[in-house]
Amino acid sequence: MNGKHEGEKDEMEKHITLLSSKISYYLLLLLMLIVLIVSEKVIALNDIKNIPLVIVIGLAWITMPITEFVVSKKYR
Repeated sequence: MNGKHEGEKDEMEKHITLLSSKISYYLLLLLMLIVLIVSEKVIALNDIKNIPLVIVIGLAWITMPITEFVVSKKYR
């Protein structure tokens, strides 16, 4: 009986870790966008002068979906 409970606890810990990492990822992306807007005082996309920061935010935005796709293909 104790082994079953430990398995459920391990699964719950994995779920919590996965969910918290996804929340942290998207929160970090939001904060990066806020930093871009505040630091550049951006009102329109044409006003952006810090192109490397925009590139990094864009790459960060697509990293998790691409990683999830690759990992899901590995397990299929």
